[in-house]
Amino acid sequence: LTVPMGTLIKWNLQCEPAVKALKVTMGEKSIMAEISENGTRAEFQAKATETFKYSFYWTEKENGFEYVDIKNLVRVVPDQLPDVELVEPFRDGKATVNKVLDLKFRATDDHQLGDATLVYSIIDSKTAAPGAENNASLETRVSLGQLSGTQKEHSHRWILNENGTLTPGFKVYFRIEVADRKPPMGSRFNSSIKRRLDILTDEQYLIWFENELAAQREIIAKARKAEEKATTEIGKLKVEEKKE
Repeated sequence: LTVPMGTLIKWNLQCEPAVKALKVTMGEKSIMAEISENGTRAEFQAKATETFKYSFYWTEKENGFEYVDIKNLVRVVPDQLPDVELVEPFRDGKATVNKVLDLKFRATDDHQLGDATLVYSIIDSKTAAPGAENNASLETRVSLGQLSGTQKEHSHRWILNENGTLTPGFKVYFRIEVADRKPPMGSRFNSSIKRRLDILTDEQYLIWFENELAAQREIIAKARKAEEKATTEIGKLKVEEKKE
C-alpha cells in the first residue's frame, strides 16, 4: 500500500473464524483493534507519517488460539507541490486597454487540488523601478474558485481594464497560483510561469498585428514551397524507379 504523507488509513477486516482480540504492531508501538460483538469484524486506523511495517496478532474467539500473521508494508511518499501550467496565452504578447483575455491553465496534484488564484501586477514602464514586476506588494489577487480532484483544466475570461486604470505604455504581468488541500489549507502552493502583456494604443496594436500577420504568412509560404519541392523530388524518384 502506497499513500501520501499524512494520510489517515482505516482498516476494516472480515474475520473467519471469529476472533476475540486483534493486536496490531506498527514498528515499536502496538494498538488493539475494535472487535465486533460476534467477532467477525475488526477495525483500526493509523496516520501515515512515515513508511512502516505492521503485523497482526490474532486471538481466536471459540478456543482462544493465538497466531501471528505475515508482515505488511505501508509505503509513505512525501506530498508533492501542485503543478500548474499556463496553457493560454502560451507566450508574452501585446494588447490594447480593451483586451479581454481568455486564460486557460492545467493543474495537477498527487493528493487533491485546492484554490486557484489569478495574480497580476500593472506596471507603468516609464516610472517603475527596475524589477517592479517582482514586487509582491504591487500584485493583485483574484480568486478563481476551488478546484476538485487531482487534475483539472480551467478557463477564465479576464477583462484587463475592469478597474479603468489601464493606459497605453503600461505592462501587465500575470500568473496562475494553485494550492493543494493538505492542511493547513493554503500553505502549499505553486505558480505557473509569469506572462507579460504590453499595452499599446489602437494604432500601435494595428501596426504590430499587421507585422505579425505578415510574418505568419511568410512562414506559411516557405512551408508551402518546401512541401512543393519535396513533392517534386518524390515524383522524380518514382520516375527513376520505373526506368530501373
